[in-house]
Amino acid sequence: MMLLELLQKNEELANQNKERVYARLKANLDNVSTNRREITFGLCLSIFVAICCAVSTIISIIRLLLL
Repeated sequence: MMLLELLQKNEELANQNKERVYARLKANLDNVSTNRREITFGLCLSIFVAICCAVSTIISIIRLLLL
């Protein structure tokens, strides 16, 4: 009888651990999705700034040539 109780307790603990693992995996996947959005935003912002700098440089060169 004692062995059966230990097996049942072990099964309950295993199920609890499985639920915790799934909850952690879901949280990690949500974090990855958020991080991907943040990285995409940062990359787009960096590209925009680079384009603005390039345009500014080109305009400055043109102004120097026209003077």
